[in-house]
Amino acid sequence: MDDSQSSDIFSENSINLQNITINAESYDLLLNKIKNSTLGNVSQRNKLSERFNLILNDCSSLIFQGLELILSLLEESAVPIDKVINYIDDGACTLQILSNFIKNVIETTAVTCCTMKTFPTCTGNIISLVFSHCKDSECIYGRYLYNVEKKLKDLFRNCHELQLTYLMALGKNFLFDLSEQDEQEILIETLNINLKIGEVVQALDVKTMAEQWKAYVMICEKYSNFLLDKNIYSNCTKLLASTVEDNIKTALQVTEDKIVMRSLKVANFSLKILLKISSIFKGANCVNYQHILDLLQHISLCNSNYHELTLNKSSGFSNLMYTNLIVPTDALINQLVNEEKFIKLVLSTNTNDIKDQNVLVYILFRISIMKALLQTNDISGTKYKLIECVFSILPNCHVCFNMGLKFNSIINESNQSYGLYEYLLIHTLALAACMTQQEYIKLEKRFYEAIMDVDYYTAVFCSNVWISLCRMNKSQLQINTLQNLLKIYQKLESNGSFATSPQQVNLNYTIELFFQTLKYPEKLLIYKHFSIQDKRNIGIWFALKIRNLPENLEIHAERLVIEKLIKVYDELSNNNASYEIDNLIKYMKLASTCSFVECCLKLDDLIVISWCRACPDCSSIVLQNHPSVVQYMACLTNLTESYVQNFENNTSLNKIIRVMSSIMLKGNSDLIILILKTFCKLLCQCEDEDDSAMDLLINTLQSITKDNAVQNCLFSMITSHDEINNLFTPILNKHPSLTDLRHRFVEYKTKFQNTIGRKDQLEIVSENIFEHKCINDYNVDLKLEAIKTSSNFDIDIDSLFEESEPASKKAKLDMNVENLVSNIENNVLQLSQAKENILNDHKNRIKNVCDNLRNIIS
Repeated sequence: MDDSQSSDIFSENSINLQNITINAESYDLLLNKIKNSTLGNVSQRNKLSERFNLILNDCSSLIFQGLELILSLLEESAVPIDKVINYIDDGACTLQILSNFIKNVIETTAVTCCTMKTFPTCTGNIISLVFSHCKDSECIYGRYLYNVEKKLKDLFRNCHELQLTYLMALGKNFLFDLSEQDEQEILIETLNINLKIGEVVQALDVKTMAEQWKAYVMICEKYSNFLLDKNIYSNCTKLLASTVEDNIKTALQVTEDKIVMRSLKVANFSLKILLKISSIFKGANCVNYQHILDLLQHISLCNSNYHELTLNKSSGFSNLMYTNLIVPTDALINQLVNEEKFIKLVLSTNTNDIKDQNVLVYILFRISIMKALLQTNDISGTKYKLIECVFSILPNCHVCFNMGLKFNSIINESNQSYGLYEYLLIHTLALAACMTQQEYIKLEKRFYEAIMDVDYYTAVFCSNVWISLCRMNKSQLQINTLQNLLKIYQKLESNGSFATSPQQVNLNYTIELFFQTLKYPEKLLIYKHFSIQDKRNIGIWFALKIRNLPENLEIHAERLVIEKLIKVYDELSNNNASYEIDNLIKYMKLASTCSFVECCLKLDDLIVISWCRACPDCSSIVLQNHPSVVQYMACLTNLTESYVQNFENNTSLNKIIRVMSSIMLKGNSDLIILILKTFCKLLCQCEDEDDSAMDLLINTLQSITKDNAVQNCLFSMITSHDEINNLFTPILNKHPSLTDLRHRFVEYKTKFQNTIGRKDQLEIVSENIFEHKCINDYNVDLKLEAIKTSSNFDIDIDSLFEESEPASKKAKLDMNVENLVSNIENNVLQLSQAKENILNDHKNRIKNVCDNLRNIIS
């Protein structure tokens, strides 16, 4: 027996049954007394209150005693089932008598708490006790359940009738005088008892549950002014949230359609009650939204194909979840976003501790808040703060962005679906577009900071939002922003670490996005302002990309770049000076951004010869020991990949492929990964009958795939590129020497087709962070410090802007530079104090120092 069947359920305001002696004889006397006492005329108002309370007391005692006697009989070795049935029958009869008596009373006289103080609590406790007994009947009766099933149904039916009578009386007839302290306490206790009933009946019957909650809401609404500063809302929402979560869990675990539908209907109804309760307690002080927040975040997973991916549910199931859960949830969120306490709770969540599935939950719920905020007048900066919340979680989003989630198009007529990244981007953009000018200035600063940081997702996401916002405004905003970014790029180019930094990658991506979407006049303006022929503009044109120019400008620019590249190469070849390789690298890098509208035999030859210079088998080549060899290889690889469709014949391709193979066979995994993709693409261009190229590929594969990193890189390319897949699949299946590699590839594909295996791999990748290679692994403290400060260059980022331009957050100062400048200041002060002793030789040396200082600041 649990608490719901014990006498403890009765409160101090109810009839106290704990000390009643239970035996069959006293029980029978009480039953007869009840049957006789209700035969009188209730229209006689003398002592009606006293009589009502006595009858209610007797009914409570009888129900309690009857259920206790049933439990005692069921513990006997030989259960007298006929007696058990009689006691159930008596209980049902008593409930019917009490229900009829209450109906007669409320029809003939006014019912107030002052005259009938025990009615709301005592009657509620009777209903709760009987419903709890019915709910736990399978456990209580065990193998005898079949024998008593019909009588239990009668008991439930009569209790349901009493419940309806009781709720009707409370809602329409019964009056509380809230100026009286004791009646206030009775009202609070009555609501708590009815909350308990609501919890019990949701497991019994949906209709009974609906009637209970509708009446509960009606009572709350009737006395809402008094209840606003009580804990009713928090207690109610805690129970309703638990009910919704339990029913969602049931719907996900069971397979029987009937149970799934029932669970989702119960959850749907509970959400609608939550909406009504939240409306009643709007603006209340004594509210705790944590339970609702946890629930709404949990439900947000139902707004996609998440359960199809993780639990193999059908699309039909996802549609059911959406209809029954997301639709009422959206209405509830629309209500709650106007509550200051709720929004503060949403915005105060610390993203540092959010991991795994909770990252997805966090994002999806914030998207729901975004949709709701679009329909409100935001005067407290909530929209900007919410976008900040999104930015703060982006570094943790690698897994959820790549797990294959799909969301239906916002336009109902469209069958298009979005991935999570696009879905989040659309809603963030919609919210950002509604911001004030002051908020946009703050947001723009945040964009600059994100691009100058090391996290990939934050930078890319901010770039996408930024360019979209600019395109929605006048073109002048877009071109001004682009010019600011180009100035930043040029100033940072002088920093030695910039070329291999995440910031350079972020800026390149953002600058290209802005330039791609400019119209012809604006592109022409940029083309004229930043001349390609000016050596200082090589870097920014690598970011802008020559292929993004209009066709007539692209042809002209392409000719200039190729011409300059050939000239630089010829100068290097004639002088054979390794220090000029850096200049060649710059123009190779720039040329790789061309789409090569025109064929150029000289460029064909240059690429082939450039690869030959990198051949490790040619000991006479100066390049091998050059410090820029990796940069040379990277730029040459990019140039080759851009030009791959333009090679005139197989001869050139074969030469390059052989050099690439020789480089990879040396076993440097960094270089192998750098050139492997281009190597495969060149092989795809070879003619089918070229057996020598295929033999070379097989030999190369046998050697390089012993390294796990290289192997995973190869497998990733095969699964991601159809052209490379078509090249490798026949080779792996055909050649016995590659049998082991084929088995490993099958394992790799199997793991990624499995949701759990793919998730594990994504989590491993997501743990990678940017760090400088020059830091030794054993020096952990130094490495962590470098990671923390890796986004800072020795430059004040505010200095990248003119006074009229938006300024970004200041970077931290390089303490070495700070110390050097301080030393100069101190030394100059000492010199000024000893100027009488300065000789001409000293003056000449000071002059040289001044010249050097001018060069630094110029």
